[in-house]
Amino acid sequence: YHARLAALLQQEHPGLRVLVEARGQRGASAADSLALIMAALPGFRPHLVLWQTGTVEAVRSLEVDEFNDTLSRGIARIRGSAAEVALIDQQFSRFLRANADIERYRDAMRLIAAAEGVALLRRYDWMYHWVETGGPDVERAPRPERAATLAQLNECLARAIALQLRHST
Repeated sequence: YHARLAALLQQEHPGLRVLVEARGQRGASAADSLALIMAALPGFRPHLVLWQTGTVEAVRSLEVDEFNDTLSRGIARIRGSAAEVALIDQQFSRFLRANADIERYRDAMRLIAAAEGVALLRRYDWMYHWVETGGPDVERAPRPERAATLAQLNECLARAIALQLRHST
């Protein structure tokens, strides 16, 4: 969804140079992704960092208090680099919901976002709504339709993020 989000933001702000870059790696915890973000900040100098996190912690049943500390410390460090930050919570997944205590980490993200005064982009809720209302459902898409379903999901995510960013600023 990154390229689509960039295009949508560019349409909304034609006088600005909009660049959306994804930094991350599969299986990265909040601490791991924070290290990647902090390494990229000096050269990239973004105005806004969208920090997707929380899935690895839920899957591995890592300590929620450590997760909270990492989020708070990370928000402070990102802001210290003159960038704003918004959190993006986990993706909705029936498998994740059935096999991990995802709600503890979603609750933690809501509390930290409120305490730190940052936007929380509620990807889990959006995706759940789309699944429940006949929208993109990658988990249940037949194999030949997965690429098209994923493209539809990415379009929906980009639009949702752009809309929330518009209302958060």
